[in-house]
Amino acid sequence: MAITLPGGFSITNNEPADARIAVATSASRLTLSTANVYEGLLSFEQNTNQLFVLTNASAPSSTGSWEVINIFTITGSQYNSPYSIGVTGSLNVSNSLVVTGDATISGDATISGDLKVSGTSSAVNTTNLTVTDKFILVNSGSNTASDNSGLIFGGSEGALYSGSALFWNGGFNSNDGRIAIGSGIASTATTATPSYFLAGVISGSENEASGSQVDHYGNIRIDGGDIFIYV
Repeated sequence: MAITLPGGFSITNNEPADARIAVATSASRLTLSTANVYEGLLSFEQNTNQLFVLTNASAPSSTGSWEVINIFTITGSQYNSPYSIGVTGSLNVSNSLVVTGDATISGDATISGDLKVSGTSSAVNTTNLTVTDKFILVNSGSNTASDNSGLIFGGSEGALYSGSALFWNGGFNSNDGRIAIGSGIASTATTATPSYFLAGVISGSENEASGSQVDHYGNIRIDGGDIFIYV
């Protein structure tokens, strides 16, 4: 039976006014009686510093009847939380954001600083990708001249996750290197075999062509109005 009070309580000790709203452990929270709980009951778990809300008052002893309310702290430019954080709108990050688990963003994410991905694989699922940088560096973690690196054109051969590739064949002619086309290159490939090479053109002498590593079969050299094809 409800009691009507003309004023509030004045509590003069450091104990909770209600034993349900502050419990020592999860065991204390899960032993609450159905006769003493209600949907929406908030209970703070002191040993974990977590706040829970009861969503199913008919089974308070079940962990599935409680949901943790995510609590995080913001101190200056730091954003720390040991719990899951749900963002339903846009997320704007002007400082550093460190995510140690998985991050799923269904809305827009605007990052004013740098974005660094330390994993082994990154996937961008978009209709069109616009890059404002003037150069794109691939195979940046290698200093091996004979390595292959390039772009794979997915769907070009009618198969998923593979296709023809335009790539730098670093090992060509004792590491002179040459742009090549390869076929049937999988998205997980770390090397490729050339199907054929692209021809290059140089205007200059034979010595200049040799110094520029252009004197390879199929390339064209123009010198004094004459045209030569390396064979």
